[in-house]
Amino acid sequence: MGGIQSCIRRYTAEIRKNYLQQAFRHIISFMSTCKSTLESSYPDHVFGNLYPGYLDMTYFSCTHKRLAQLKLKIALVYIHASGRFELWLAAQNKKIQSEYHELLKHKELGLYTLSDIQPGVDAIVTCTSIGQPDFDDPKQLVSLIENNIIAFTDDMIRLIGQ
Repeated sequence: MGGIQSCIRRYTAEIRKNYLQQAFRHIISFMSTCKSTLESSYPDHVFGNLYPGYLDMTYFSCTHKRLAQLKLKIALVYIHASGRFELWLAAQNKKIQSEYHELLKHKELGLYTLSDIQPGVDAIVTCTSIGQPDFDDPKQLVSLIENNIIAFTDDMIRLIGQ
């Protein structure tokens, strides 16, 4: 790939084509709209700030108060490289992450994946929420995400025994 200067030259060439900015702007706008819609519908949830990321992932947390009391959170994560939405059960810190990882590694997780604890991995449990999102139908996409977040949250509460 070359050095930093080569990477920046390639980045600049792609930016000049304008589709990267448009796509990123639409992703951020959609995530903001999704967060606002969910916030108004779920007053019993705690919402984190929208993190735009570095073209790797964009996310916000949307956590039922029962999980928040345990210092856990649910994150809706858009993975840029694969173009999919994931849901993550994450923790406030690495100690809590390790405790819940230990608890959950002995349980049947069904469709969910237990993450490996390693540097840079924040998720305890993950799942693909929407593998091929249709951004041309944002209302339907928000509805699908909403249903998936609620089901994932309910499953995580059940799995951790709360």
